Amino acid sequence: MDAPQASVQPAGGASEPELAGREGAMPWSLQEGAMLWSLEEALERQTLQIGVSACGATAVLDVVRVLGAEEGVAKEEDANSCVRTRLRRNESPLPDYLLSRSEAGATHAQLIRGASELSGGRVVGRFFHHHPRRSVRLGPWLAGWIRKGAVPVATMNMQAAVPAGEEVPDAWHHQLIFGVAPGGAVFMANPLDVVSESELHKRLCTESVLLIRREDVLQRLSLPCHQFNLSEGFEDPRWKTMDVEGQVRQMVLEEEQGSRSKATHIAIPAAYCSGVTIFALQSSSLGTRKQPKSRGGAADVTQSEEEQQTSSSARRSRLHIWLTARDSSPDLSPLLHQKSPNIPGRLVLKKPADMAECVLVIGGGGREHALAWKLAQSPHVKQVLVAPGNAGTADCGKIRNSEVSVTNHAILAQFCKDHNVGLVVVGPEVPLAAGMVDDLTAAGVACFGPSARAAQLEASKSFSKAFMDRHGIPTARWGSFTDPQLACDYIRTASFPALVVKASGLAAGKGVIVAANQDEACAAVKDIMKEKAFGSAGETVVVEELLEGEEVSCLCFSDGSSVAPMPPAQDHKRLQDGDLGPNTGGMGAYCPTPQVSQELLEQIKVKVLQKTIDGMKAEGAPYIGVLYAGLMLTKDGLRVLEFNCRFGDPECQVLMPLLKDDLYEVLLHTLDGTLASHAPVWHQESSAVTVVMASAGYPGTYAKGVQITGLSQVEAMDVQVFHAGTALKAGVVTSSGGRVLTVTAVRPSLETALQAANQGVAAVVFPGAVYRRDIGHHAIAYLGQRRGLTYKDSGVDIAAGNRLVDMIKPLAKATARAGCNAELGGFAGVFDLKAAGFVDPILVSGTDGVGTKLKVAQACGKHDTLGQDLVAMCVNDVLAQGAEPLFFLDYFSCGSLDVGVASSVIGGVAAACRLAGCALLGGETAEMPGTYGPGEYDLAGFCVGAAERASLLPRLADIAAGDVLLGVASSGVHSNGFSLVRRVMGRAGLGYGASAPFGEPGRTLGEVLLTPTKIYSRLLLPILRSGAVKAYAHITGGGLLENIPRVLPNELAVDLDASRWSIPPVFSWLQEAGDISDEEMARTFNCGLGAVLVVATADAQGVLLQLQAQEEAWVVGSLAHKQPGTEPVVVRNLKRSLRAAGPSVEVAAVQGEGCPDNGGGSCHADAAGEPRKRTRVAVLISGTGTNLQALIEQAKLPSSSAEIVLVISNRPGVLGLKRATLAGIQARVVDHKLYGSRAEFDATIDRVLEEFQVEAVCLAGFMRILTGPFVKKWNGKLLNIHPSLLPSFKGVNAQNQALQAGARVSGCTVHFVAEEVDSGAIIAQETVPVEASDTEETLSERIRQAEHKAFPIAMELVASGAVCLGPDGRIVWKHSARN
Repeated sequence: MDAPQASVQPAGGASEPELAGREGAMPWSLQEGAMLWSLEEALERQTLQIGVSACGATAVLDVVRVLGAEEGVAKEEDANSCVRTRLRRNESPLPDYLLSRSEAGATHAQLIRGASELSGGRVVGRFFHHHPRRSVRLGPWLAGWIRKGAVPVATMNMQAAVPAGEEVPDAWHHQLIFGVAPGGAVFMANPLDVVSESELHKRLCTESVLLIRREDVLQRLSLPCHQFNLSEGFEDPRWKTMDVEGQVRQMVLEEEQGSRSKATHIAIPAAYCSGVTIFALQSSSLGTRKQPKSRGGAADVTQSEEEQQTSSSARRSRLHIWLTARDSSPDLSPLLHQKSPNIPGRLVLKKPADMAECVLVIGGGGREHALAWKLAQSPHVKQVLVAPGNAGTADCGKIRNSEVSVTNHAILAQFCKDHNVGLVVVGPEVPLAAGMVDDLTAAGVACFGPSARAAQLEASKSFSKAFMDRHGIPTARWGSFTDPQLACDYIRTASFPALVVKASGLAAGKGVIVAANQDEACAAVKDIMKEKAFGSAGETVVVEELLEGEEVSCLCFSDGSSVAPMPPAQDHKRLQDGDLGPNTGGMGAYCPTPQVSQELLEQIKVKVLQKTIDGMKAEGAPYIGVLYAGLMLTKDGLRVLEFNCRFGDPECQVLMPLLKDDLYEVLLHTLDGTLASHAPVWHQESSAVTVVMASAGYPGTYAKGVQITGLSQVEAMDVQVFHAGTALKAGVVTSSGGRVLTVTAVRPSLETALQAANQGVAAVVFPGAVYRRDIGHHAIAYLGQRRGLTYKDSGVDIAAGNRLVDMIKPLAKATARAGCNAELGGFAGVFDLKAAGFVDPILVSGTDGVGTKLKVAQACGKHDTLGQDLVAMCVNDVLAQGAEPLFFLDYFSCGSLDVGVASSVIGGVAAACRLAGCALLGGETAEMPGTYGPGEYDLAGFCVGAAERASLLPRLADIAAGDVLLGVASSGVHSNGFSLVRRVMGRAGLGYGASAPFGEPGRTLGEVLLTPTKIYSRLLLPILRSGAVKAYAHITGGGLLENIPRVLPNELAVDLDASRWSIPPVFSWLQEAGDISDEEMARTFNCGLGAVLVVATADAQGVLLQLQAQEEAWVVGSLAHKQPGTEPVVVRNLKRSLRAAGPSVEVAAVQGEGCPDNGGGSCHADAAGEPRKRTRVAVLISGTGTNLQALIEQAKLPSSSAEIVLVISNRPGVLGLKRATLAGIQARVVDHKLYGSRAEFDATIDRVLEEFQVEAVCLAGFMRILTGPFVKKWNGKLLNIHPSLLPSFKGVNAQNQALQAGARVSGCTVHFVAEEVDSGAIIAQETVPVEASDTEETLSERIRQAEHKAFPIAMELVASGAVCLGPDGRIVWKHSARN
């Protein structure tokens, strides 16, 4: 039957000025200074909209769904969890989009990470910062995107007022432009990017406001913080124009006077962040990009494809592209060309150096130099800017200084946008207390550090002490005073030694005086409050109890909910050796401190760090950043001396060298709230010591400009010098501050580290330098004490095991299900069968490992996929009894515990348990020194399931000859046969890093072999419970030959036909490279089938359709009576199918000149017995599929060059789908009613065709119009049949046209599809005489019979290469084929 073809689309090849100059060339207008389309226009033009979403969880959910990556994650609560910002979806029809409201918005980075986590790594994103630049002509730039299919369908929700009765949001948010590109990408942008400069200014300066609720305003004003001028530091005149301060004063006045009529909110200017985010599946071609070029030391940026659309008069701006992902590994294949394991929340991508970030570090001390030094080591970081920096950060590899103002946050935010800064890291406390993080975040710039409210823990010591009292955090007894006389009275009357006097505000780490007696303490009060020794920081003083004991510094990362402690360190505040002299900002530090045991560190984590984070969260100021707790270890227990809201200085200089992980990734995990599952890993067997070199006279007055030499000699000593108070003058390093340098050494022991650091100090020529030589003397004395052997001395690190348990506890808890809560830590796990819904259960257990696949993972350094292998091997076995997997336990054994590796493996186990629907109830980590080699470990798993007594499998009594075998696809080798695989690799001389000689280009052999085993529980359980399945065999060790008979009666035999399923090319390569026999292949490997089901013939179609709805599945064989002396399993056509799937099969020369090779496919033999490649064909239908049946019969012939691998119907439940199923052909339904546009529908069809590696497409009664881009892509591969002898009687009702014209001959025509209807090159025709008595019905029936002859012939001509479409659109024939 006739299938209409594509509608004409505007050509994308002409330039924008050319198109604009042709009347009617474009169905839209692109004018400078105007929105591209209104919503009404977008709807009229049938744009590719997928819905209206605010920028948060709903946006990410829509992205994942439209890209077809929603399997198992379609619930909104999953999206809320991944994006960590709850949104309420707007269910109103367009264009009433302004009714949408959000509780909180999300940044581009949150959206990218959220989409990755939600899709299990299948969806990746790119962010184009501040794009397009204002010098780019906006119309042409956006036109480039329109030609790709991306269109605006929503706008920003900016309100100057709120109608009565509507909710007042507490924050403004963006709504985004959404569109779907034909290549499988989703486009999102800020709508303000498609307006002119003047329109942008108008919207920002007159219409865009942020509405803050009354309770939020009053809560902020009621906090004991510095009341700064609300318009201070903002250049935007709207702060004064809108009289923000007056609004606040009025609100406060109403509160004080108890007014009945109160303002519900205040309005302030809204911030704005410009940017474009593109989402795509990893295989999308839109992920490719060009290599960047460097310009004079500026940040490397990339010219986007869209900007090539701009006119020659416009400046070609360069764009920086950056990618944010969950996990990354530098040894993986290029971006967007790798399939990730289906583990939720884990994205394994390589981030090439040209995709890296520019990071800005705020500060100029040794701490900031250490942070920049560590960040520069990240492969994800392209450049580190330091503002203002020092001589050490002036020009050092990736690191350079910046002169941007750090006090004006508006200027700083604009600088970050202009210079493509993706992350700002704030070092000192002053900008944190001034709200730098708040302001940059509001402007759309990612910033690491706590908010101004959270930073009060350091900025106000009186606040901090009161906070500790409120939340039961142990601290010294204290009092806070604004009157010096009252402070002195407190000192003299306190029942404890109140001898520590502190300025409550920020005093650069020097505002603490420890007095020897009460007179000194009162003098300190006078000095601070009356003499203003520390300026305004001393307007309030805190007087504390003098504590005695060991002082330590315990820092942690916090994501607002959880904490990740760093190794404890110890600072040395006194100027001189022996802890003598005045207090300073710190003269040195060492790490770790042996005085803090692992048990004590756990106590600090629970009683201090976690309590603090929980308290800040409860008080509405979540703490995100680094929390520093200064502690005193007294005889009465630990006490908190102070909190700092940033890295300590000099503690940072010893912590950064000991951090094993990538600091940039740690900061990202902190910002996106995933610390619980990504705790940083530290070097455990090393110690670090840093010695501060200060100017003569410090901490008093000192000279500046003193020349420093000898620094190059220090570097040669494997010692790191971090600059603090230094400057470059005419290329010479000079002093510019009190603390000038910190010399840091890392060695296996504390003593050797101190020795190396002191040697480094001695090599620096710095006249008058002041420094200590006894850093770490407390620890050295402690270590010198005689002590007995410990378990750790024997090689077993209990502390490391405890850290591992802490890391995996939240992962295990996430697997909780009905029947158990998956809480780790007890002696045994408990499962409640009744709570899980069982009535008469039978328990089923299974245990397994992953064999020598472990060796592959260990050699590749990739451990996160093994967990899925382990769970799959056990769960899939339990399913064979018809049981639901309930809980899982793992066993991890090693010689020396590497917490990072173990957490990666067990994290994979937990993720796989979630996929399988079972709880991770417990496990065992066994550290056995001497048993395993370095880096080696072993795994075992144990799964327990349950089935109702009446539902146990296999049902041996029901299984009979004639039953059908259904096969479910494997993902590859799974976890069996790897000893043979490794032997084959040795014979082939290939390493795991070599490019795979099969499969997708760009993937290594190791990556392909580590593809995780499929877990079948969620797919099969509903089918097994239906009663239609008599038996299920997991194809594991023993392959096809040994596993299927395990579930069958002895009297039955298995007949498999390997030509009926798709065999992954890895098996073809293994057989060829290893010269493995067919029998050995079938006995060792799954050969493409991970599971085989036994069903009755009557149930086969229904079960197959259920399977194919989620997974590749086929009718692969049947059961027969076993004859004496015969094998229990016969696999027919295995050799031919393996050769067909392989990369090295020779193709018979059946193609004529000008006809390209059709690519992959299966093989039949030619007359000489040599294999001949078969072309993979898909058939698109809409109804009964009578032509489909004719094509199927042709493809069944041994001589056919065509293999029909797929049937797609745009309508569910049609007869053609049944024909495909009965023929063992994969069938898919792509219902056109579920798509908002033809292009979106076509894009889905295209993705399915690509998935099945289709090479030719036959339209057999497919009653849908195909769009121009689809037809162009499949040009020369798309066949249609028309019920007339073209070029006569084109279009619909061709038979009636022939009768009306009095034609004596009609017939049918098979032709290549072109954009113009029924105009493509003709491949074959079949004539049908028109009889005088013919009606439209009788003529149509005879033409239909002719179609059944003509279409198979045409398919065969194209599939064999005898006919192809030439470049000029004409048919090219092989000479021997024309007859």
